[in-house]
Amino acid sequence: MRAPSVSRIVASRARDAARLEDLPNVGPAVAADLRAIGIARPAQLAGRDPYALYDALNRRTGVRHDPCMLDTFIAAVRFVEGAPAKPWWAYTAERKRTLAARAKAPANMPTTRRAHAAAPTQADAIAALPNLGPVSARKLAEAGITSVAALRRLGAIEAWRRVRARWPGASLNLLWALEGALTGRSWQEVARTERTQLLLELDDDRRGTRHR
Repeated sequence: MRAPSVSRIVASRARDAARLEDLPNVGPAVAADLRAIGIARPAQLAGRDPYALYDALNRRTGVRHDPCMLDTFIAAVRFVEGAPAKPWWAYTAERKRTLAARAKAPANMPTTRRAHAAAPTQADAIAALPNLGPVSARKLAEAGITSVAALRRLGAIEAWRRVRARWPGASLNLLWALEGALTGRSWQEVARTERTQLLLELDDDRRGTRHR
């Protein structure tokens, strides 16, 4: 796969990406491939299954593309949904795990059901964020936060508050983890540098809720 030009300026946040070429990892060739399968703007990647996009590209061109194209699609979808910018190869391990899970699906299961069962979900995207995992993703989902976009829209404090309302035992470590997940840092760094500020904001949020 042709690498994007090193002189290209890319967006550091999804909202700053007006064109597909503005996305990290997406150069003119990848952008053309995305347009060929109906993706004309970055926002159209939100909520899409990158594995399905890769399959669609293979069908459209009649060629099985290198798996690094799939990694690039995963990186682009995750970025648009709010994940920090990462190089495409950061998603290679995820891709290998998912394809291996598909290959192990029962042979008597219909193909479409096998693909659906092993395909990444919005919960997978949350679990892939820094500091989080399947347990945190499940708790967020049970609190009504089922996508990275929703988590980013609410912010760490409101997301923690909603989880705490359902899971009273949720500790402040989850708050540090959520803030780190949204800013691409470890929860330890957040706890060390922003503990006081986050607690003050949390206290302000509680007072505001009581006076509404």
